[in-house]
Amino acid sequence: MVRARAVATANGVLVKKVLTNSPAEADGIKADDIIVTIDGMAVRNVAELASYLGEHKSPDEVATVTVIRDTAKLELSLKIGKWGSPQNKLAL
Repeated sequence: MVRARAVATANGVLVKKVLTNSPAEADGIKADDIIVTIDGMAVRNVAELASYLGEHKSPDEVATVTVIRDTAKLELSLKIGKWGSPQNKLAL
């Protein structure tokens, strides 16, 4: 069964899965969230998100993301983990 959602954006990064006990889960990211901004910068796709993180953030720094969850926009503060760490994996 396909679940349809009406969202106010055509851009962003859909979070498909968040690992249990991961930093992303601890910071409030949930499966089906759509990340639309990071630190005020619009995010249109995974490549832009990864590029921003690689160029502007280091492990243990904090980023502010705006996500669309269901029909609400939420701002979350996320502690950046080490790229590639098993506990930091987020399915996008």
